Parts: sequence; C-alpha cells; structure tokens
Amino acid sequence: MRQGTCLSSTYVLWYFCFSLGLGQCGFFNLNQCPFPCGLASVLHIYLTHPTRTTMVIGFSRYRSFDLVVVFGIIIIIIIIIIIIIIIINPSLYLMSLHAMSDQASFIYLSLLPTELRLQIWRHTCHQRVVEVLYDSQADLCTSSTAPPSALHVCQESRFEALRIYRRSFGTKSHEPRIYFCPDIDILYLPRPPYMGYDDALRSFTELVSGIDDTVNLALDYVKPDIRRPWETYNKYALMQSFPKVKEVDLVLGPDSPAEEHGHEDIGLVDPTGDILALCRLLSDIKESFLFEVGSNYTIGDTKEEFFEYPVLPPLVLKSKITCAHA
Repeated sequence: MRQGTCLSSTYVLWYFCFSLGLGQCGFFNLNQCPFPCGLASVLHIYLTHPTRTTMVIGFSRYRSFDLVVVFGIIIIIIIIIIIIIIIINPSLYLMSLHAMSDQASFIYLSLLPTELRLQIWRHTCHQRVVEVLYDSQADLCTSSTAPPSALHVCQESRFEALRIYRRSFGTKSHEPRIYFCPDIDILYLPRPPYMGYDDALRSFTELVSGIDDTVNLALDYVKPDIRRPWETYNKYALMQSFPKVKEVDLVLGPDSPAEEHGHEDIGLVDPTGDILALCRLLSDIKESFLFEVGSNYTIGDTKEEFFEYPVLPPLVLKSKITCAHA
C-alpha cells in the first residue's frame, strides 16, 4: 500500500506540473484543462467521504498525511513555476492572463440579453475620420482608413454594423467599397500634392456616388505661398456641393497626404499654440474666400455696383494626428 501511495502521488504531481507548464506557456487554456476539475473532485471526495479516497487516487485512509504533503508540494511547485515564467518571459505571462481575461469577458458578453448586446454593438460604431483619395485617371476612390472594427468581430456585430455603415464612394467604372456613415463619420478629402484642389475635386460629388448626405467634411488648409490660383474657388464649390454639411474642418498640417503604409487611424483635434494667432489665421481664411469668390454686379440703368458675399459653412481649425491601425 505504501508503494501504491508513492506511485499515485508521483503520478498526480507530475501530471499537474506538466499541465500547468503547458498552460502557462500558451499551448492551451488552463480554463479548459481537465486537471483542476479532477483535483477539485479529489478534494471534495476526500473531505466528504474519506473512505473513498482509496478508490480515487490509491491513498490509504490511514495515510491522510501523505495527501496533505503531496498537495503542499504541488502548491510550492506552482509558485516556483510561476516565478520562473515571470522572470524568464514576463510578457508571455501577461499576454496569457490578458487573453484569458478577454475570452472570459467575451463569454460574459454572449450571456447578455440580445437587445443589450445589439445596443453595445451600436455604441462601438463611433465617429471616424475617413480619408478618401480620388484618382481622376483611374476614376477610383481609395482610403487608408481601416474598416469599422464591428464588421469583423462576429456575425451578430457585423449584421448590426451593416445597418449603420454602407459601401460608398463608387464611380462610373468602379463599385463602392469604402464603408462610410454620412451621419456619423467625417469625410476627409486631403489636398493632392501636385495640382492641389483641382477641377476633379471641385466636381467630386458629381463623379462619386453615395455621399450626398454627408454631414461632416474636412479639407486641408493651404498656405498662401503654395496655393494655386484656382484652389480657393474650387474649395468653395466643393463645400457648396454638400447640401447637408453642418461644419467644415480645415486641417492644419502637411500640405500633401502621407505615403500609404497600410491602414491607419486618423484623428482631428483642436490645435495647440497661440490662440490669438489661430483666430487671426481663421479670420484671414474667411476673408480670402470672401474676396476671391465674391463677385461685383450692377443693377439697372443706375450702374450701381453691389458686391455679393459668398455664404460659407461654419469653418473650424483642426490638427491631424495619425497612428498605425492595430
């Protein structure tokens, strides 16, 4: 009986250490490991029915001290293994804990009522800055903005996200393929590096479909020393071509779009710096629109001259921040 006790103790000890080591190294999830359940069963049987302990792991009911010793050794080995893992590769240990917590939280999400889950998916559809580049030669719209994340989580989240986002920016020769919500997202049309805001961008709403309901628009601010003669009028005509736009953000920063490096997240924030200088800059921008786009005309035989001021949407200065999409 003593030999059976030692063999059973050794088997339990090595099986537990092997399972724990594989689980902490990321080969499988410890939550799915059958050993903790078996260990709990052994403890339950031992505490409630000590006489049945022999049938479970081969321990004699008169050798209960051996059981305590074995479990004590197991706990010590667990602590040693965890300390070794933390010292050798702490990032792996933290990633394992993070993965298990994420999986557990996702399981809890699936247990919520359907109405509450759908509301959560709708709240994940936050405002994005969708950068769109139009290639007049290829008659194609491209974007470096990543698609909404809710489209790729699960079937339920995708179904709910497709009720908000739709494929937009199609042309006569290409189908729409950029996900966009005109009520939430900000349409950002950066300045092309060579011709600036040319005739193609002035007629953007005529060349591209599915964007008439856009509410938020963003354009690049162009410095006077590099501004082309036609850009002010073309920008004004572009803003007027969106009948439902409520606000136009003028983006301060690079005068040409950055090179594409895959998907990236773009954010528009309030600019920092001298507030008086920013106010003067915004005032100068408005004056340039008024005098370059406004027109003089005369009425009747009196030859009385009138100056018609253009109607501008609210203009707001913004700074652009970019980061690679995770």
